[in-house]
Amino acid sequence: MRPMDRRSPLYPVLTEPMLWFGGERNLVAMNGILAVAFIAGAGLWFLLPVFLALHGWLVYLGRKEPHAREIYLRYARQGHRYDPWPHEDCRRPRPSGFAPGLTDC
Repeated sequence: MRPMDRRSPLYPVLTEPMLWFGGERNLVAMNGILAVAFIAGAGLWFLLPVFLALHGWLVYLGRKEPHAREIYLRYARQGHRYDPWPHEDCRRPRPSGFAPGLTDC
């Protein structure tokens, strides 16, 4: 082995976001605080299934896409710049042979 061929292990725990109870830390903490405030503080026990369902959704979201909150916040900041739908007043047609019948705007 040559000296420049050194390899270091990359542990996934260092690159993935922290999860609490299977969901993203900030969102689960906010859900727990609101649950305690409404259920124990105000005595609104009928809201317990709502908070449990919300936690289940946060766990599902944490499994599917751990960075979902960051992605949404980035989209919320930049969403007004990128319109995902095509417009009829397109002035820039695609080059010939590239996706015929579609425009790039």
